[in-house]
Amino acid sequence: MKGRYRWGRGPQFLLANMGLIANSVTLVSFPHGIMQYGFFCLLVLGPSMIYLEVTLGQFSSSGALEIWKAAPFFKGVGICMLIRTALLIVREVGIASYVTYYLFLSMFPTVPWSICSHSWNTQYCWEGTVTFSDNNSNSTLSAWPMNDRFSFETIKTSPAEEYFLSNISPSDSTLALGIPRPWIVACLVMLWSLLFVSLTWGIKSLGKVVYFTTLFPIILLGTLLVRGATLQNGVDSIVAMFGTTATGLHPNLSFFDIVSNYELWYQAGTMVLQSLVLGYGVYASMASHNSFTHNCLRDTLLTVVWSLLINVAHAVMLFSYLGFLSLTWSKPLSSFYIGDYFYLFKLIPDAVTRTGVRHLFAICYFLMLTLFFLSTVLVLVENIETSLCDQFPQALGTFRRKTIFHATICITLLISGLPITTTNGFRIVDIIQRYEGRWQSPLFLLLECIGFAVIYNYITYERRALYQLIKQMLGRLLDHNYLMDVLWVSLTPVALCALLGTFWWNWVIKDYSNWARSTLEERVIQLLFYGLTAGFIPLWSLLWMVYKLVREPGGCIQRTAAIFAPTEEWAQMTGGDLEIDHPPQWGMKKMFNSDVDAPQEPLMAYTQV
Repeated sequence: MKGRYRWGRGPQFLLANMGLIANSVTLVSFPHGIMQYGFFCLLVLGPSMIYLEVTLGQFSSSGALEIWKAAPFFKGVGICMLIRTALLIVREVGIASYVTYYLFLSMFPTVPWSICSHSWNTQYCWEGTVTFSDNNSNSTLSAWPMNDRFSFETIKTSPAEEYFLSNISPSDSTLALGIPRPWIVACLVMLWSLLFVSLTWGIKSLGKVVYFTTLFPIILLGTLLVRGATLQNGVDSIVAMFGTTATGLHPNLSFFDIVSNYELWYQAGTMVLQSLVLGYGVYASMASHNSFTHNCLRDTLLTVVWSLLINVAHAVMLFSYLGFLSLTWSKPLSSFYIGDYFYLFKLIPDAVTRTGVRHLFAICYFLMLTLFFLSTVLVLVENIETSLCDQFPQALGTFRRKTIFHATICITLLISGLPITTTNGFRIVDIIQRYEGRWQSPLFLLLECIGFAVIYNYITYERRALYQLIKQMLGRLLDHNYLMDVLWVSLTPVALCALLGTFWWNWVIKDYSNWARSTLEERVIQLLFYGLTAGFIPLWSLLWMVYKLVREPGGCIQRTAAIFAPTEEWAQMTGGDLEIDHPPQWGMKKMFNSDVDAPQEPLMAYTQV
């Protein structure tokens, strides 16, 4: 390869970040967070960490592994980030295979979860049409006022729920996973084939694909939102969502009680970190394909704003259909639990099939979900490949070798996702969700702040080295801006420490009893996931410390200082002395320009392929 692939013209880097955010946490946990905690889940912890990763990736033109040359003692964090990325990919594609299966079923003349005449349906199944005793005409239940409605105390299930529990995830099954189901496996293979083709040419093909996988689902989301707002009780449920107590779950709590609830802030903070996909190194890998003077600050701010908009838009769409269901089933809005993946296949399909033109809106809904999942997985897979290709440039330097490596990655992850296609495959999804992202993201981000913003930025060079990198890329825009000092060194680390402390406190108070009652298999699985997702951090740090103490010349103080010092490659990249002659002072009007063109690239050479 003659050089590093770069993003093409247009906002391809921004679109990739936008597609990354539309992940399963956005689709599942965020609406549930609104339902439990109101709009406190809009707490923004991520902008400072996104900007930190983007800055390092863009300056060094390196992925999630190579940026740790600036703080090599913590490189184990980058290794664990890639392992977590692989687990997240397996989970996302596994869920997407079921969504794709539902998409194809929506094209059948009769949607299987819309009627109660199948062999798996029970006597409690209700299609949504009933004959009232005062007339002989059949009327849909939603057309009648709440106080005049017939009492359906014996009706408990919908066709969509019974179809899901009978054909997708049986609730009374044994602990065995079972065998892979052919149609789900076929959907999984089809998705990985699309992913392989979309990423064959790396960032060049990804830059074209994100226009469709990011923008077209937004059109589908708008269509579903408009349809949901026109349903009965749709607007009222949206208004209830924007209420100060969400849906009435905290009617007796004062504002001070809600604000002082540490559990609320913990749930909100972890939700934001997972929704922004922080702690995976993906932003550094994507920014490594930017031009040297690309305005990464602007894209960081727009990414955060987009995260809020897409989360709120999807929650509004969801609550509009839940309001229709609450009217249909004579249940309060708060009785619909939407904190797991099952609502994707039970609640919204049930609401869609009770509206007109059920096939059209069912296809729109599941196509939107499929594209959302694909847009996230595309960026995650490219994160792994970019990071490993940067780590092993000689072995993966040619297009042929990189293509073989790309095929190997796709096949390996496909095989790893086969257990999710089994009868009890959703248990694998639950295990990954439970043990992969609870405390790892706050820990990794805290170590990023310590390694980059504290040790490298202040201790190594003692001249705010990180800001010198920003000045080379963006000029003197942040020359005297101490906002990042406050965020990177004080506020963000304190918030991350609070999240970690709250997690371990909850584990001691609530989860330890569950751990004591758990079986040996459950304990082994939990320890295995914790070891995979965080075990390389102390292992790498120990090996690096021993290596530096043995190989580094000088006395004890010099050897200890060398443990935390940047590598020689990073020092050469930054030119050794980071004090540079600054270009003229720029105004803030340059902040939102596409690419800053004043500073040159004095220390690094880039090749546009």
